[in-house]
Amino acid sequence: MKTPLDILDGLTADTCEAKYQLFYPACQAAEFAADETAVRVEGIFHASADAVVKSYCFLVLGAIVDSGQLSDEATQRTTRFLETELNSLTEFALKDEKGRYIHYLSHMAYLAGSLQKYNDITPIYEALFCAYLRADEQICGNEDVVIAEVLLGAADVANMLARLMRQVGEPSPPVIPEANKKALWLAMFALNGRLKKHDPALFVPLVDDLVAMVQD
Repeated sequence: MKTPLDILDGLTADTCEAKYQLFYPACQAAEFAADETAVRVEGIFHASADAVVKSYCFLVLGAIVDSGQLSDEATQRTTRFLETELNSLTEFALKDEKGRYIHYLSHMAYLAGSLQKYNDITPIYEALFCAYLRADEQICGNEDVVIAEVLLGAADVANMLARLMRQVGEPSPPVIPEANKKALWLAMFALNGRLKKHDPALFVPLVDDLVAMVQD
């Protein structure tokens, strides 16, 4: 079996999915040079101008983190890398010009979910939340659900929920960001009902706000 590092050779937009399907089990099957492989993935990310390749780099890094073989230093470096890229994210389209899927937000969220098992990702929660809020495209492809599950791990969920609520008396917000906000808090509400990470009372104002919108 090829090593995870070998599998990364020739990574392109057309080979990303197939290589990832080989890469993940290879990371779980045996010991490998996890730190070196993570550095290689970051190098691929910075060297590529292709959005599909760059998006998959986050998913590949998540596979490396899930292996449990990254050193503490490398895990912290990956956390800083993700925070930096989330804070500068401006690409929210779900497909490229050739119709190939780009999943920046969900792939970043998967990496965040992997990191939260091994590291304090407090800055990541805010960076992920803010990236989602500034999206100028309709969020779809279950990205809201993936992000919601990660955000439920944050300590300040109450503050996030308050920021998702409609502000009565303010000018009408742009349609797409407002729809994205509602999708996220509905996903957080539904997942919290199953995962029971936070007091359900936190969601009461949001449900009341939704009912009020229906009755307007």
